[in-house]
Amino acid sequence: NNFQKNSGSSLAVTYNDRAILENFHAAETFRILLSDRCNVTEGMVREDFQTFRALVLEFILATDMSSHFEFISKFKVRLE
Repeated sequence: NNFQKNSGSSLAVTYNDRAILENFHAAETFRILLSDRCNVTEGMVREDFQTFRALVLEFILATDMSSHFEFISKFKVRLE
């Protein structure tokens, strides 16, 4: 992320210098998952799709090391 941000890459501009690679991966994940050849969400009701999408996005964005440990702490609290 720092390299992308410091170099002013098109990805950094697209994702406003925040969790650049994680946002890119999230976007690509849904581009693939929603494609005709791989639409695993086909047949989901809107509410289930929204929940699924929110969880997948949360998990991908949690891999950004600048927020990873905060996410892990919240996850542990949920488990208790």
